[in-house]
Amino acid sequence: MLTAPKHSKLHLWLELLVVFAVLPLVCWRAKLPVMAVLLLASLLVSLWLIQDGAFDRSCLRFFPADGVVWRKLMLVWIGAIPLLAGLAWLMRPEALFDLPTRHTKLWLVVMVAYPVISVVPQEIIYRAFFCHRYRPLFGHGARMVLANAAAFALAHIVFGNPIAVLLTFAGGWLFARTFLATKSLPCVAVLHALYGAAIFTVGLGHYFFQGTEKSMETF
Repeated sequence: MLTAPKHSKLHLWLELLVVFAVLPLVCWRAKLPVMAVLLLASLLVSLWLIQDGAFDRSCLRFFPADGVVWRKLMLVWIGAIPLLAGLAWLMRPEALFDLPTRHTKLWLVVMVAYPVISVVPQEIIYRAFFCHRYRPLFGHGARMVLANAAAFALAHIVFGNPIAVLLTFAGGWLFARTFLATKSLPCVAVLHALYGAAIFTVGLGHYFFQGTEKSMETF
């Protein structure tokens, strides 16, 4: 079981506010490069977790082999795809499946690179670190899931649109629940990558991809 280090709750609340609320707002207003900030933050968080003796590192390598768990997760994912496609059609019908059909090379790059340079750093920060560090504030149940989803959604304010925030709140809720249930970061990373792949494939990537239009012109 993961056990959080002992700090005053006031200290943790202030830290949480600065790191997971103020910092995303600063990045958004200052238009800082999202990937650079994400990679630097994940590096710092990883170094912190490595030296924290209270952190249970088994969550970094454990991968559940329970077929029932995966069937449930995959059924939800499969059911979400037509809903995401429907949202893409409602929001930007001209972009429906635009990336894989008209910008195939860019789509392939995103499918390969996104899990490595985006999903893994996000999961280290928002699941491994957040759920360990702030357990004294939120426990390990519904309050933690809600707080984690809210923090994860707020991080996506950097993309400057409400669609990204709303979708990542739903995703954060699912990812937090899955992490707390499985104690497996690889499991949640795979799930996160699958939903990200679906979002970019159906045509919602515009809301999550800085410089999308310029990238599409290049590819």
